[in-house]
Parts: sequence; structure tokens; C-alpha cells
Amino acid sequence: MLRIFKKIMLNRVIIIFLVIMTLGIFLRVNKLGEQSFFADEFLGINIATGYNKTGEWKYWEFNTNTLSDEVYTRSNVYYWQVAKVFDFLPTSEETARLVSVVWGVIAMITLFFVTFFVTRNWTIALIALFLSAVSISELIYDRKLRMYSMFAPVYLWLSYAVYNFLEYKKSAIKIPFLKKLCKYKKDKQQTCFVERIFQKTGLNWAWFLPALLLGYLSLKVHLLTVNILPTILAYLVVMGIYLAISKRQIKNRYLIYIGIFSLSAVLFSAGASLLKNIPIIGYVIDNAIGGLAGVSWVFHWTYLQKVTLDYSYILLGLFFIVIGGYLMIKKYDKIGLWTVLSFLVPLLLGIFSWRRNVGDQYIYFTQLFKVMIVACGIYFFSKKVSSLFSADKKVFPGIISLVLLFIINISFFYSGEGFYKSPKSWEYTNYKEGFKYFLKNKGEDAILITRPLSNYYLEGSNTNILTYNDDNEITPTKIFQAQNKHDEVWVIFSKNTNIQGDARRLMEKEFELIETQYTNQKLNIYVWKKKQGNIKIGFITDAHCLAKQNKLTLDWDLRRSCEEPLNYFVNKMNNDFKPDIVINGGDFVDGGDGNAVGDFIKAKKLLNKSTAPVYDVLGNHEVNKFTKEEWLKLTGNEKTYYKVDTNGFRIIVLDGNFTPTGKETGPDNSSYPGSINQEQFLWLEKTLKSADGLRSIVFIHQPPIETDNRVQNRLFVDAEKLRALFSEYNVEAVLAGHIERYCKMNFGTDTDYYVLQGFWKSNKDLKEEFQYKKGAVFSEITIGGEIEVKTYYTDKNGVDYNSFVMNLDNSNCLNGGTVIPEELREDFKEYEDVDQIESME
Repeated sequence: MLRIFKKIMLNRVIIIFLVIMTLGIFLRVNKLGEQSFFADEFLGINIATGYNKTGEWKYWEFNTNTLSDEVYTRSNVYYWQVAKVFDFLPTSEETARLVSVVWGVIAMITLFFVTFFVTRNWTIALIALFLSAVSISELIYDRKLRMYSMFAPVYLWLSYAVYNFLEYKKSAIKIPFLKKLCKYKKDKQQTCFVERIFQKTGLNWAWFLPALLLGYLSLKVHLLTVNILPTILAYLVVMGIYLAISKRQIKNRYLIYIGIFSLSAVLFSAGASLLKNIPIIGYVIDNAIGGLAGVSWVFHWTYLQKVTLDYSYILLGLFFIVIGGYLMIKKYDKIGLWTVLSFLVPLLLGIFSWRRNVGDQYIYFTQLFKVMIVACGIYFFSKKVSSLFSADKKVFPGIISLVLLFIINISFFYSGEGFYKSPKSWEYTNYKEGFKYFLKNKGEDAILITRPLSNYYLEGSNTNILTYNDDNEITPTKIFQAQNKHDEVWVIFSKNTNIQGDARRLMEKEFELIETQYTNQKLNIYVWKKKQGNIKIGFITDAHCLAKQNKLTLDWDLRRSCEEPLNYFVNKMNNDFKPDIVINGGDFVDGGDGNAVGDFIKAKKLLNKSTAPVYDVLGNHEVNKFTKEEWLKLTGNEKTYYKVDTNGFRIIVLDGNFTPTGKETGPDNSSYPGSINQEQFLWLEKTLKSADGLRSIVFIHQPPIETDNRVQNRLFVDAEKLRALFSEYNVEAVLAGHIERYCKMNFGTDTDYYVLQGFWKSNKDLKEEFQYKKGAVFSEITIGGEIEVKTYYTDKNGVDYNSFVMNLDNSNCLNGGTVIPEELREDFKEYEDVDQIESME
């Protein structure tokens, strides 16, 4: 070995070596920090930072500057190095990628010497070094925070060690340690027990422990290490068949080892559980099983494109791969065959067997073998071509230089995918600028939809985040919920982490696509902003849901009079109206079956399918059947009266279920007229007073009005006192149910009072006049500059829905009846005309 290095020092190889290494290092460090993190680099920066700050293999949440609970254990031998770099240098894209740069340099040096040991030719080794220095495939991962930069050279070491283990050479016994195990007779005839084992098995056992340790290290970096097993098998098969056919050696050691290999696989499957307890071997077994679990029949032909990325033309790259592989085997025999199979077997497995998404990272470790093969092809091709022109030795290096210049994919370096152009021109996903734009332009109440772990560029911002991935897709429902809860919804995603289907169509329809100098086909930024001062409310009241026992199954199911309109309401809200909130106005259950709690749970499950948040008002039928404490548990509320601030509105929900003396009502202490206690009144006054420009809307089950025959029963205790408070603080609307009719009045103030019908009872006058079968009433409330209450009711057949907008002219609570809108009277006239014709016939 010393003689080899002396030879290097005495000729020009060392100078060319240093020049190429300088070029390779420059290409790996130049503008290293300008490119944004993307894809799994976010995983790397999070896990390395988490370990650096806490010593635990958990993700660091940059957004909140806290440690997550999720543990990550893959490739920690690589990320440990990144974490240690952060002890000396600040956390940044450039710093985080330095470990990959170092391993890229190690890979170049490793490739240079391994190529020489395979070919014993310094020129081929220098060609391989140059191809490695300018290799786009290598530059991509040597400039990324990814473990593949370390995995490639480690796997190359492993491959070289495994080959030397498989092929015994007499020189192996000259190792000092092994010499001591040999004994000599007096006649100086050598009888070495160790050498006899080597000769009998045909294996170089001196390489067994290095191969095992390198396999362990390689597996610690990545599971792709299991590719060494099919490579070994392919090598044994090819060599065994070759000797059996060409040398007539039917019982050659390669075929014997195939049999042992197969038998070992059977025994392994039976004894794997025992072997797993052995250090290192157990780890190798566990990970080998995990790697092989992803095998099936697939066809990923695009790997052929990925493997030729380094070359100016695909066919040119394939040409040198093919002739290089042929010449590698022809010129260098077994080790040439091993080199070709080390490239070809994993590539074919990637194309036909690995059941996972296609990614150039999964065949990256084969690139070093490919470079050796191509370097061999270029050398012998150039030698052949130069021999056609002249015997002048200067022609040969000139031909090599021309071939290298012609084969290199130079256009990549100044293309949009290159590493060295302005970030504005990069075709890569520039999350750095995308997140910077978001932080600069987002409002106070914004939520960001993005991939998990991509919060590095949100450091310390405490942004509301809704994450998604392949197992947790973004759906229209999730988008609706985000819109209802927040004033702004932002979406940042790349082409490779797309949002598809209905969610994508919804986004394109309702969101604005942001175009900046950094966004491109791979980076998308969408934003939706709620129109302040506008709110849409879906409203139901008096559903009076009741269960009925199924005679066959004996299960208790909700009656159709509740279930059908409730499902219709939810579907219409989700698909058409898309309210900001949904209000359940009380008397959600009737309680007539003695199982009010069970009825409430069943009905609430249906109502909660609303994509908008649902808020509940306590009705008198609930407290007649179960306690307020039970209602709080069923709804998840902390109190029976509360406020919700959204879209510039203060939505106030009141509890009118107190006795006239202010005591709590319940199953044992019921009271029909509505009333609020003094504590709630004081809270209400304080809540209205502190609205600070928010528009106030009130929901209560019992309407605080006095009208018709309900006056004698005192519909609401101290209604005038409550209305005075509403008027004082400019409450815009009060909406209620309870008395089952369409009513709107304002008592000469600026506060409008709405009383709305429910699912259960049909207004008697409407029923008689229109002859429809069910109430099934719900409302769409839209509040902008004006208040619009659009009420839906079932038609004569009790199936389809009609609607009208309530106003002071078409609704009235006086005298026990309701004034019918003119358009509804016209509908009735059509029904009436039909009935008259039918009666005449």
C-alpha cells in the first residue's frame, strides 16, 4: 500500500486528484444555504434540533418552540452528526447540510480508491472521481439534509467487504493476526489451520467481521441495506451457472452456497425469534425482515430515467452503462461482475419489486457503482477511438476529455432545476419565501393548512396549523370547519404533496391563488378571508326528537319526523348554505319515551355531522326530563348561557329555564314561562356592554315577548326588562322557538324578535291552509347590512321544501295565528284549483 501512495506522489495523479476534489467540494458548498428546505429535510431539521436541545429523539416544534411527544428512531447515526454540528454553528439550512457535504466528499474519495482497487488503473479511477464530482444525482443529496449522502459510501464499503469475504485469496493469510494462528513443522512445510478453513470454504473469513459491522452501520443509516442480500444471491447464481456450464463444475462452491443460502432462509424463518436476541445480528435480522416486507410485483420504469439524470442524453448514458458493464465483467472478471450486479440488482428491484412511491433516493446508493461502470466504459471506448486516429499518446486524453464534456449534463446547472441560480428562478419548492410571505401578510386569526413538520420557517410564531398527509387527507369538511372557526385560512403546499379531489376543487373555487416572484408550478399558496361584518347561521328549533322501538331488532331508533328533516338540514347546510355556525334552539328532544338522554345522544350525533360548529340552546323539554348538569355533559358546554365571538359578531346564548323566583328548573322543579335569574341578567349586561363594536345577536328558547293567548300564562317573566336591556345595548336580533309559529316583531325598537317553528308541530293555520303533513321547519339566517331569515318548510306532500323570507308584513304572532306570505298563498291557490277540478270530476 505504501508503494502505491509513493507512486501517486511521484506522478501527476495526485495533482489531478486534488483539482477534481476541489471542483467537487466547490459544487457541493456553493450557495448551500440559499435553497429552501423541502420534503423530508423538514423531518431532518426537526429531529436533529430536538436531539440537540433535549437529548431525546423527538421532533422539535419550531412553531411553538416546544418538544413533541412523537419519537423518531430511523437514521439516528446520521442525524446525531447534524445535532452535534448545531453545538458549534447556528441552526440554518447551510449548517444542517454540512454533514451531507462531508459525506459527499468521503464518497468521492471512497469511489476513487475502490475504483482503483477494482481496475488497478489510475486513469479509470480519476475518470470515476470526475464523474462523481459533477454528478447531479450525487450533488442533489450531498446538498440536502438527507441520510442518503452517508448511506452511499457506507454501502459501497459494505459491498467491497462482502465481495472480499466471498472470494478467498492466499494473500489474506498474510494478515499479522492470522499468521499467529498458523503453526510450522520442523521441515518448514506450512500447515496453517486457518488457511485450511479459508481454502475449504472458499471464503475469506478475515472479512467476515468487517462485513458484519459495516452491515450493521449501513442498516443504522437506511433499510435499503437489505439490497445486499439479493445482490449476493445473484452473484452466486451467475458464478455457479457459469462454472457449471463453461467449466463443467457441477458441484462448484457457488451452487453449494445457493443451497446453503436457501436452507438458511428456511432455518432463519424458524429460528429468527432466537437470533433476534443476539446483539448486532438481531438488529440486522429485524431490519432485514422490515425491508423485505415491501416486496411485490410492480413496474416503475421511470427509474431508467432517474439513473441517467447525470448525462446529457438518456441514450448516451445507457450506451456507456451497457458497454461499461460488459467491459467491467470482461476485463475484471469476478470483481467486475460483482460491481455490475451491485448496480443492476437494486435497480431492477426498484423497477419491478419495491412496493413504494418512485423516488431517485431509493436507487441513489447504486450511483457510485454506476459511476465506476461508466468510467470503465469511457476509458476503453476512448482508448479504442484514439487507436483509430494515431498512436500519439496525446490523442487518448483528448478523446477522454471530449467524451466527458459531451456526456455531462451541463444544461442542468443553468436550468431552473439547478442549484446556483437566484431563488426566484428555481423550479424547486421555495418554502422559505412561501412561509415568509404568509407570516408577513396573515391576519391575527389565521390558520395554515400545510404538511406536518414544515414549521421550521414558522419559528416562534405560534401559528394555528392544520396538518395533512397521506394518512390524514384534507377534506372539504376540514376546510369548512377551518373557515367557520377562523377569519383566514391559508394553504401552502407543493406539487409533490398535493391536495386533491373535492378539497382541491373547493379551494380553487373559494380561495384566492397567491402569485409572488417565488411561487411556481411546484409551490402553491392559497388564501381565504372571511368577510367581516357578515355571518351565516343555520338554525333549527323544537325538533322534539323521540325514539321508537324497532319490533324486529328491539333497538330504539329516532322517529322519521326527527331523523329525516335533521339529515336534510345537515346536508343542505354542508353542501349549499355553508353557514359559519349552526344553532340548535332548544327542545331538541321531546322526552315522551322516558329516554330523553338517549334520544339527545342519537339526535346530537346526526346534528354534529355539520361541518360548521354547533351551539346548543337549552329548552324547557330538556330540563323537564334531565338535569342541567346532564345537558352540559351532553353538549360539552361549561355553562347553560355563554357567548361566541366570530366574524365581527357577538353571539349570545341565554338560558330561559328558571322559575319566576330565579331558581333552577329541572325534572322535579319544572316551569313553563321563560325567565332568567339575576346572576345571568348581570352577566348579560356585562357581556353586552363589553361587545366593543361587535354586533350582538341573541338566541334563547322562550321568546321574551307578550302576545295572544300566551299572555295569560306569562310567556316570559319580566320580558319588558329584558327587552329594555336589548334595546339599550343595540342588540340587532333575538331569535327563539318554543311556541311553534312564524313570528316577527320589533316593539317599535331597533331590535327584531323572531319566533320560528320547529320539526315537530305544524302551525295549525298553515297546516289547514296548505294541507302539508309535517312542520320540518328550519331557517337560514344571513346577517350583513340587513338581517335575512329565510325559512324552509315541507310542501303539501311532506317531501320537498319551499321557502320564504320573513318580514313584518308576512308574519305575525297576534291572535294565535300567522299571516301567510302572498307567494305562499299563490302556491295554495294552485293546490286549491287542482282540488276543485278533481271534485268536479
